[in-house]
Amino acid sequence: MGCLEVAIADCDLSIHRSLQRAIQRENGLHFAGGAFDGLEAHRLIREKQPDVMIIDMVMPKLDGFTLIEEVRKDKMIRKEPKFILTTVAHNEQLMTEAFRMGVSYFLLKPYDPQMLTVRVRQLAGLPEPKENGGKLPFVEPFSPEYPETDSEAQIKEMLRCLGVPAHLRGYRYLITAIMAVLRNDRIMECVTKELYPYVAETHDSTSTRVERALRHAIEVAWARGNIEEQERLFGYTVSLSKGKPTNSEFIAMIANQIQNR
Repeated sequence: MGCLEVAIADCDLSIHRSLQRAIQRENGLHFAGGAFDGLEAHRLIREKQPDVMIIDMVMPKLDGFTLIEEVRKDKMIRKEPKFILTTVAHNEQLMTEAFRMGVSYFLLKPYDPQMLTVRVRQLAGLPEPKENGGKLPFVEPFSPEYPETDSEAQIKEMLRCLGVPAHLRGYRYLITAIMAVLRNDRIMECVTKELYPYVAETHDSTSTRVERALRHAIEVAWARGNIEEQERLFGYTVSLSKGKPTNSEFIAMIANQIQNR
């Protein structure tokens, strides 16, 4: 059996990069190409005939559902790919419609690229890589209990109140890290081995850079941020004697505040 051809359609360049690397690392999978809008994705499917197409629900020119409809009407496409649909918002009606249209898998963003390659292998009936031991990656698909749109807005508001500048790289890394913890709090048990690599993969960075950027963002906030807001959110977790919280303490406390709202 030859390699499984996998293609991507998403307007986010960082997602293209992280998924392409994850696919290229997997034996039995081949990256067939990427598209940044629905029309480009339609052409890619027609020209490359991928086995699996990972598409975002919201794309310029054609959305995910319209793309699937156009592909099925296109007589030049000899083989319809299996579709994996990604989206930032959980909605039961959206999921129902996706499966009615024949979507093979529905996934909420952000997700672990390695976990997605496991789902691709499962769709194609390919065996799990030996080094994976047959186990799914640590970060699971996001649960509908915390729709990303609401949680991300709350995270951004908290970071703003705490004084984390939005232009810092660590600001974006914090959002991704906290969102991951909201969806799977077990990842806090493996911050160095699981959380940092996940954030790095999502943002095309390295674990070391992620750790430093997070630390810098927290240091800036503690040096010139709102002291009253820091005390309100963190209580006695940190004090003048202890100084600023560690990366792990900061991420865990923000996630805990959101979960308890």
